[in-house]
Amino acid sequence: MVNTQVAVSAATAVGLIYSMRTCEWMTFVALVIVPGVLYALLAEQTKATKLRGKTVLVTGSSSGLGLALAREAAKRGAAKVVLASRTKAALEAAAKLCAGDATHGSFEAVVAPCDVTKPDDVRALLKELPPVDVLVNNAGAGAWKHVEETTPEEAYGMMACPYQAAFTMTSLLVPTMVARATDCHVVNVTSAASEVGFRGAVGYATARWAMRGFSRMLAQDLKQLGIGVTHLNAAEISGTSYFSDAPGKAGAASHAKIPYLFQLVDGMGLNYTTTQVAAAALDGVEKGWSTVLVPGFLLIPTKMVADVVPCFLEFLCGLGPAGRRAI
Repeated sequence: MVNTQVAVSAATAVGLIYSMRTCEWMTFVALVIVPGVLYALLAEQTKATKLRGKTVLVTGSSSGLGLALAREAAKRGAAKVVLASRTKAALEAAAKLCAGDATHGSFEAVVAPCDVTKPDDVRALLKELPPVDVLVNNAGAGAWKHVEETTPEEAYGMMACPYQAAFTMTSLLVPTMVARATDCHVVNVTSAASEVGFRGAVGYATARWAMRGFSRMLAQDLKQLGIGVTHLNAAEISGTSYFSDAPGKAGAASHAKIPYLFQLVDGMGLNYTTTQVAAAALDGVEKGWSTVLVPGFLLIPTKMVADVVPCFLEFLCGLGPAGRRAI
C-alpha cells in the first residue's frame, strides 16, 4: 500500500521543481521524477491499528501536542485514554476535555500522574492501569543551546525525556501487549531536528535523533510480534507554549536558533496546529504508516533531500545568523 501523504507531497514537490527546470526533459525524469516516485512508492508501512474500543496511553498529555493526541483518540472512539504527566491538576483538566470529545457514553479518561523518566515510578503506575493497546510516547523537554552552554545534567535530562522515558514505557508494556493478542501500536513523537545537523541545539536535537533511531529499530524488533510502530516527525507546531519564556519552557532564545529555512515557514503561517498534527499522527496509526511527516509539504521534500544529500540540506539550514554564537 502506498503512503498517500508521501505520494501526494512528493508529487507536489516534483511539480514545483519541474516548473523551475532548466534541464532537458529526459534528464529531469531520470534525476528527479524517477527517484521521487520511487521514494513515494517505497514508503514503509507498519501494522494498521483502529483506535475504536482501544485503551490509549499518552505521555506528556497535560497540554500541547500530548493533550491534542489524547483528545483526538477520544474523538476516534477510544474506550479509555490514559493521561500521563507529572502534574495531577493539569491532567484532571485535560481529562474533562477528553471526556467532552468522546464519541460514546462508556468512555473513560484515566488520570495517571507519573514522572516517566523514573522506571520504578512507571512500573508502579502500570500495575494500577488497565491493559494498554496503544502507547504514545510524546513526553519531551529541553532548551536549544550550544554544547558549551549545556551542562551535563541538562544533557542527561534531555536524553531521559524523551528517549529513555519512551524506552522504559515501551519495554514494560510490550509483554502485556503480546499477551493480549490484540491490535497494538506504539507511536514515538520527535521533531524535524532529528533529520539534519544544524547549530545551537546539540542536546535537544541529539535526543530527537535518538528517538528516530529508537523508532527505526523498534519497528523491526516488534514486527514479528505483530505490534505496529509509527514515528511522528513534526516541524514547529503552532499554538503551543513550548517556546515561551515561562518557567520550564524552552524560551524565545531557543526559538531564535531554529534555522531560517524553517522560520520562514513559521512566518508565513504554514505550520500545523496541535490539532492538525494529532490528526495526522493518528491517521498514521489507523492507516499503517510507519512514518508521519508534518507538515508534509515541508518535511517530505526535506527528508528526501536529507536522505540523499544531507550536506546540501545542512548548507540551507546554515544560511542566516540563526544559532550563531554571539562572540
